[in-house]
Amino acid sequence: MSVFRFKQFDIDQSGAAMKVGTDGVLLGAWAAVHSNASKALDIGTGSGLIALQLAQRFEGLELTAIERDPDAALQATANVKHSVFAERIKVIEADLLAWYEAYEACFDVVVTNPPYFDESPLNHHDSRHLARQSAYLPLESLVRAAAYVLRDGGSLSLIVPFDRAEALRVIAESQGFQLRRYCLVKGRKEAPVRRMLFDWVKTAKTLIVHREELVLELDRNLYTEEYRALTAPFYLNF
Repeated sequence: MSVFRFKQFDIDQSGAAMKVGTDGVLLGAWAAVHSNASKALDIGTGSGLIALQLAQRFEGLELTAIERDPDAALQATANVKHSVFAERIKVIEADLLAWYEAYEACFDVVVTNPPYFDESPLNHHDSRHLARQSAYLPLESLVRAAAYVLRDGGSLSLIVPFDRAEALRVIAESQGFQLRRYCLVKGRKEAPVRRMLFDWVKTAKTLIVHREELVLELDRNLYTEEYRALTAPFYLNF
């Protein structure tokens, strides 16, 4: 399906390597934004999904959405332009690591659904495969960039596979982040944890950590009330 329709915007994903998926929708629905936050950065915006979700959730938020892939950036630009949130979202085609040092401490929020495969990208050249390669944006480089562009007290929200959670913790703490909230995501109650959502804060203060758990399905295509409630503002059928 080249166009994915949500309640308040559409995502044309024909030009984007990474299609609309559960990870992105979860992050866009779950990410924390304080009431006094005014500027957010979506790293690796792809089709623009998460930026549009945050614009829908938080009326006063201005968003910058950065994407290194030219086709995806063009697609995100079109999706934003055709939405009711166009005035509050700016899409930039750029490589984060060559871009971020000009934006020291100017954002209140950073969100990202980062690449997570570690295999070498040298033998794979299709854009979807490259978009999923952490070799192009290592987790440590991503977190360091987020720490650089966030104001003190700003938040970093992201989703990672369960087996990357410990590596993320070590990296985030080394860059001056404290964990405020996390969520264990399971496909079904009896299944192992598949993903983890994290909300980190750039602060030297030790925070009380809130633990959450989210189960997506009771059975195939029978979704839990918690998952439905979280994503109901977006999915047409919820």
